[in-house]
Amino acid sequence: HRSAQVSIAYWHARYNLGMTISYKLWLSLVKYAEEFCNVDDYNWDWSLVYLAQQRLDYPRVMLSAGTRLIHLGSW
Repeated sequence: HRSAQVSIAYWHARYNLGMTISYKLWLSLVKYAEEFCNVDDYNWDWSLVYLAQQRLDYPRVMLSAGTRLIHLGSW
């Protein structure tokens, strides 16, 4: 089953659907809230990419090959 296939990767905007974050990461994001809100980017996920690259030392994510979520905008 695809849902049993799990990978570890560095966070990127393509991993923006149905995400959860640790409390520790949340506290890091709150610390940079003003910068997050003022980044001149396309969308919130690109603001996170910016912070991941500039401030958070590229946090890693765990992702499943199969998902139970869909992006309604692509349908």
